[in-house]
Amino acid sequence: MRNALAVAAGVLLLVPRAAAADVPEAGRIVLDVLVKDKKDVAVPDLKPAEVEVSESGSKRPVESVRFVKGGEAPEGAPSPGSLVSLVFGGLDANQQKRARQAVEELLKHDLGAGTEIAVFRIGLQLWTVQPFTSDLGLVRQAVAKAASDMDQALGEPDAAARKQVAETLGQLATGKAKDPAAVSRAEVLGRIVRQGDRLLRQQQEGSALYLLMAVAKGQATAPGRKAVLYFTGGLSVSSLLGDFFKSTISEANRAHVAFYGIDASGLAMDSEAHAARDAVDEVRKDSMNANPLAGGGTTRDKAQLGERMEASARANWKQPLKELSESTGGFAVLDVNDYRKPMERLAGDLSGFYEITYTPGSASWDGAFRSTEVRVSRGGTKVQQGNGYIATPPDEAGPILAYEMPLLDALKAAEPRKDFKIAAGTFAFATAAEGREVTLVAELPISSFKVTTDPKAKLYRLHFALLALVKDEEGKTAERVSQDYPFEGPLDKLPQLQQGNVVFKRKLVVPPGRYTLELVAQDRESAATSVYRAPLAVAAAQGLAVSSVVVVRRMEPAPPLPAGAPEDPLRGEAMRIVPSLDDPISKATTARLPVYVVVYPLAGAGAPQMTLEFSADGRAEGRNTVVLPAPDADGRIRFLAPIPIDRYGPGRHELKVTVRQGASQAEERVAFTLQP
Repeated sequence: MRNALAVAAGVLLLVPRAAAADVPEAGRIVLDVLVKDKKDVAVPDLKPAEVEVSESGSKRPVESVRFVKGGEAPEGAPSPGSLVSLVFGGLDANQQKRARQAVEELLKHDLGAGTEIAVFRIGLQLWTVQPFTSDLGLVRQAVAKAASDMDQALGEPDAAARKQVAETLGQLATGKAKDPAAVSRAEVLGRIVRQGDRLLRQQQEGSALYLLMAVAKGQATAPGRKAVLYFTGGLSVSSLLGDFFKSTISEANRAHVAFYGIDASGLAMDSEAHAARDAVDEVRKDSMNANPLAGGGTTRDKAQLGERMEASARANWKQPLKELSESTGGFAVLDVNDYRKPMERLAGDLSGFYEITYTPGSASWDGAFRSTEVRVSRGGTKVQQGNGYIATPPDEAGPILAYEMPLLDALKAAEPRKDFKIAAGTFAFATAAEGREVTLVAELPISSFKVTTDPKAKLYRLHFALLALVKDEEGKTAERVSQDYPFEGPLDKLPQLQQGNVVFKRKLVVPPGRYTLELVAQDRESAATSVYRAPLAVAAAQGLAVSSVVVVRRMEPAPPLPAGAPEDPLRGEAMRIVPSLDDPISKATTARLPVYVVVYPLAGAGAPQMTLEFSADGRAEGRNTVVLPAPDADGRIRFLAPIPIDRYGPGRHELKVTVRQGASQAEERVAFTLQP
């Protein structure tokens, strides 16, 4: 499945389309706007003199006003003209039935000959169930799969879609492509898939927002106005995701994507009350064990009980869905069991739109939100549009969020600040189509950050953010991940919280090569900032391979992963490995050094052999041959063992792990420090 995407991603970089004209660097902004009459019919004949545009409350010069009929490609752009994405979240049986009914009502309308529809399913990943097509029969078949419980069966159509993208763009790269429309569709889908894979690695709280942003941002270079219909039982947005929610709206507006949130729960008067009660019950259960983890990291669930108690009182699963829709120029379909009128209105939205071009008030990337408003002087008309955008620079590594801007600025400083300690480590594991899968682990002492307290409410609050970049030798960003941490909790738990660390853990996918890892953390209250830099060498791993050697600090219990969840190589069924980030190891308290390695043997090449060699200052200290267990069902060998270190003195040492299998050999090294 991932091999197909690797080819697609590579070709996409070679044949970029012109960026959508929605950013200040182009010296102009292009808005997509719906203008309808009292009967909800598109008005196709507006004159520029009838249109007024304001940005952040200031009137801006209008350069052009042009109507684009639904299903037609904008001037100079290849077909298809209109793209519609049907996205299904996790739905129960009744919701699945309603979602399918809503789609059937939509497909009864003429959506335009040039309109193409794709079907996606959001769950543990973004599955492409049907690439963009005008064949409504294929759309209906895909909807039957996506609006179901058939998650385990979605891998096959997703793999086929990725392969189709790779093959189409491969033809373009070799000069054999003959269908510009097919290339255009493949480009769009390839970008959606690539953004989905990237944002899945950043996903927090399992929120669907990350994959919804991928669907929107992936269509940024496609011409015209695009529609995304999101069928769901509701959309929950905690305060932790507030900035990302705003950025999702911004990226959709910049990509000319309108969301239509369709609540498939139907008309249920007590649904909100049930949601609030469920949230309170969840918080009550978690509060039974609300202390930070002893001796190290703290979990977000435990650190944010106060926030969640407050959120439980205002739990409204539909309001974010309404805001996402209306802020991007669409509308939400809520509390209905009959989808005929909403789908008729939605089809009307697809019948035509205006491209309105204006000069922005500022060309700087300042991370500020810039509201946009279009007024039409003709009487009897109504305007439907996105509400604005956040002025952040475009980036192939994914959308830059507003809270990341000061962090990126801190990395540019000639004298990097080091106001508090950051410890970090990177551990390479399996090979993916795009490169090696690298797990990044960083730790920061919570005591480094400013705390504000509310004695009356008996709450503490602290707020910081962290960002990590992987840059190649030319300074280009290969990966960017970040997290915003608004912590809030009971005041009596603060002393214990401040004894621990926050653990930032992300999976990266990095092609073989030499890189620089850059980490920056910033206290959003005091502006205290620290920058950490370290070289990162990612070796190719073809054939026999071995992971990084992980020195284990401790093992701790972990809940079981949900079926189909992305694998974490640092955890088993019930326990997770907490790696040492080059911590000094005390011989007085540690008799054995726990070491963890994953071996990826060649199939059918016999049993591999492992050798462990210790050295100090180039001088050999010891050598052991290890008998490895049999490979697991996935063909890997996980090796975890405590190795005696009583014979080695204080100082810096190196452990080399060598694996041999027939004529093949792979090795990895790790350095560690022993102290008395």
